Amino acid sequence: MRGATVALALLLVLAGGIWLGGHPEALPGPVRNALVEEGPAVRADLIDTIQSHYYKAVSKANRARAEAVFSREATAIAGHPATVVCDTSFEHVGIVQEADGAAQVGGGVAWLLPSLCNELYQVRFKHHVQPSPKAGRAIAVLAHEAWHLHGVANEGLANCYAFQSGVRIGVDLGLSESHARALMREQLATNASDSAGNPAYVVPQGCHNGGRYDLHPRSTGFP
Repeated sequence: MRGATVALALLLVLAGGIWLGGHPEALPGPVRNALVEEGPAVRADLIDTIQSHYYKAVSKANRARAEAVFSREATAIAGHPATVVCDTSFEHVGIVQEADGAAQVGGGVAWLLPSLCNELYQVRFKHHVQPSPKAGRAIAVLAHEAWHLHGVANEGLANCYAFQSGVRIGVDLGLSESHARALMREQLATNASDSAGNPAYVVPQGCHNGGRYDLHPRSTGFP
């Protein structure tokens, strides 16, 4: 049933030319209703598929420009040259791997879901200054994988650091500091519920203003 739903949605998108990459709420009513009936997991998978399709539709030159920007952000966190790859082949990330991103601890390459790359692309190159919470998720995942490249193996600690570093990434992508910080605070606030299926991703105690894992203890802003 999932495969049929995905195929139908993509056919409607291609035939009607509806721009859904950054606006899944524009899905036709019957498809949107079908997704509600199938449940949130199927809906999330379909939205990822649609957004991944639209990122693939971006020209190779612009994808290269985008990945260069993402790589610079990862390099700044990793502390050594790092490359971010938007995994359009789904070899390293996706439904099968149950991962939004992947990176070897201390390595030099991070892979991101194309749908998340699309969110980052919309903010940086299409100047979407009022991005959705999913853009916050995309920023957090980019920062999270970069901290793995830095050498942080603990998933919860990588999240704690990512939510803090995500503010600077958001600003670098074109967001105001207040907006970028609001997105990361939302990621922190929903961390426990988002990680309900995998408690290893819950931030550790001490991930708070002035806490053990505060990257900027002299600043009152957290994350």
